[in-house]
Amino acid sequence: EIHWQRCLYDSVEEPLDLIIASYVQMEVKGQVSRDALVKRLWSRLRPGGVLVLIEPGTPTGFRFMHNTRELLISRVGPDNFHFVAPCPHEGMCPLALTGRDWCHFSQRVRRTPHRVYC
Repeated sequence: EIHWQRCLYDSVEEPLDLIIASYVQMEVKGQVSRDALVKRLWSRLRPGGVLVLIEPGTPTGFRFMHNTRELLISRVGPDNFHFVAPCPHEGMCPLALTGRDWCHFSQRVRRTPHRVYC
């Protein structure tokens, strides 16, 4: 059964198998608020659930994702989850150490014709 939910607070507190949050952290002001959002999303997952966070491949997007990475490592513990991308490990981010570059990659997306959405 698939249940679409647009807002975090739209439904009862039943655990979810999959949560996708795309370009959300950019819209939230303040690191404390972004951290609270990530913690809330993580708490809504059932054991074995998947949290997909997508942010722009920009220096700001990288900083948000790096902070989220550090938050999950410290709060949840590296033995209780696994990163898939952009770094498929739970260790220290090598690019965050330099401060001169950011982790990013392009992914082409094939768009469907507009009439499909009408």
